[in-house]
Amino acid sequence: MNHDPCVICFKHCSSTAIFCKQVPAICPVCNATIFEYLLEPFRLPNPFANAREYPVTVVLRPSLGDFLNDYTITDDLHIGVVDSKGNIFEYDKPGVIKNDFSNWLSCLAFDIVPDSWTDHWDTTIQKISTDEKWSCQDYNQDSFNCFNFVLEFLTQLKYSGALFASKEEFCERFVIPKIQDALKFVTLYRQLKYVDHFC
Repeated sequence: MNHDPCVICFKHCSSTAIFCKQVPAICPVCNATIFEYLLEPFRLPNPFANAREYPVTVVLRPSLGDFLNDYTITDDLHIGVVDSKGNIFEYDKPGVIKNDFSNWLSCLAFDIVPDSWTDHWDTTIQKISTDEKWSCQDYNQDSFNCFNFVLEFLTQLKYSGALFASKEEFCERFVIPKIQDALKFVTLYRQLKYVDHFC
């Protein structure tokens, strides 16, 4: 998995945007040597994060594989919570899992609360992660899963901007918009796996 995917965009001779991994010497639109640009080359921001480096966030990744290479919109997602020290808490078949860092190297991170809520965030995740309610026996892939864990965390957090009536509301407000933006990047990245550039 590429943890620092590169997608570059520029314009040379027309309003046509050119996407590449490395800026070519010859323009793929007009076949002229490039000396100047209508739009200077810039690197598109990578929407994916190493969860450990994004404290006090809710993080999301595909249940299997990664967003860049494997994810399709019909795939299941997995969600967790990162405390202020970069510890990652998630709920899955074995129960609450802490610090499975290798599976969270390329995920989407959601800022939910202002910095002033950090201590309460940490206290709340510590409390919920030790609750017997989140045992391996109670886990159900469809009805009692990682999304329930995160929604319960947000409910106990009691931050007004992060109270949701259902998984669907949480997905509509946070998950879907972030995934839509990320998938635009993924589409460009995947096209560049097979060609040097495209317009």
